[in-house]
Amino acid sequence: KQKQSHTKNRQERLENISGTFTINPTSPLAPLQKRGTSAQEQSKENGNIFIIIDDVTTSGATINEARHTLSQHLDIPASQILAVTIAH
Repeated sequence: KQKQSHTKNRQERLENISGTFTINPTSPLAPLQKRGTSAQEQSKENGNIFIIIDDVTTSGATINEARHTLSQHLDIPASQILAVTIAH
């Protein structure tokens, strides 16, 4: 179970957030893999950019883990993932 990270150091935050994100199988992106078209190919054709929004960033662990999940499960290159943070 993930614990709140605001009192943890950088290494503890990285360990705490690891593996916490998944791709929802009912997401509009999920069928792309089933049809044999990767999200990366679809993104290139349409010029899609994937945006991760985080309320507060301290160590960057949440954004990095979300980016890793998108890259790993949907084969989306980092150049197509934009991270936006409200506060730092």
